[in-house]
Amino acid sequence: MKFKLELLKDGLSKGDIDFFNKGHYLFGRAPLCDVVLDHQSISRQHAVIQFRRNGDAFLYDLGSRHGTFLGKKKIKPNTYVKIPKNNNIIKFGLSTRLYILHVDEKKEGEEEEEEEEEEEEKGEEKEE
Repeated sequence: MKFKLELLKDGLSKGDIDFFNKGHYLFGRAPLCDVVLDHQSISRQHAVIQFRRNGDAFLYDLGSRHGTFLGKKKIKPNTYVKIPKNNNIIKFGLSTRLYILHVDEKKEGEEEEEEEEEEEEKGEEKEE
């Protein structure tokens, strides 16, 4: 499974953060964070997103001062909160930037198989 976070600022998409090969990612202002967030209301080590092999993702606030939000609801600190497939808008602190988690539920290898099938179909069309 592939996960990515889409960054929204002022309602416009500003790019994606792709997640590869790790089970969790640390968000915060500190340079050691996996995703560095530059806003004064965000703690040095603010929150973690954890990914499970079954496709579930969890948000965990590390006791930040200004909180972490899932949808419009502030999540409880130091507690894993499952990120739903819908209503998965995440906000850190008082920042106006929003993050939407996208999950590609194809298993590794399925994507390659689909590409190979498309190539074969194109080859068959050319032969006709």
